[in-house]
Amino acid sequence: MEEENTITEEDLDYDSDLEVDPHNLHEEWLKQVHLENKYGKLLVVANKNLSNAAEHVKITRSGLIKECKENKKGGKTPTDKDAESYYRLHPKHKRAKREQIQAEYEYGMMQNAVWRIQTRKLEIQELWKMYCAEYFTSDIASPRDFDKELIENMRKRQARDKIKRAHRLTKSRRTK
Repeated sequence: MEEENTITEEDLDYDSDLEVDPHNLHEEWLKQVHLENKYGKLLVVANKNLSNAAEHVKITRSGLIKECKENKKGGKTPTDKDAESYYRLHPKHKRAKREQIQAEYEYGMMQNAVWRIQTRKLEIQELWKMYCAEYFTSDIASPRDFDKELIENMRKRQARDKIKRAHRLTKSRRTK
């Protein structure tokens, strides 16, 4: 971001930021934190720009109404309808409203970008789950000794847990 309240084209590399390389999920996971921070900051800037644009519209409107009321035509004070018509049709007000509409659009787009970056995180998590499931069930992956020990230990632990539950169950039946 060039300035504190400006979003530049360099800040928005949206399409490439959303890409996920399924072969480098660990790098994508690390990149995710950076992207969440980046787009979170851009959302704050967009919100600030929207607030500034809305305030600019109010200030412009107030100034034009004051200008209208001070410019009495034929010594006659303009009515509220005259003042409203004057400021709504004035080029300064029209320009301020266009800027506000653009800021609203940019804020909405940035909200969508933040939401999409968050769903990217879920996508990485799901890809990781799929990768792990495929890794452990694949014929291609050769089991490691560590994996065999881990599986054997899990089986022993499950068997011990079954015995303990069965023992507790028979013990509770005896006491009844």
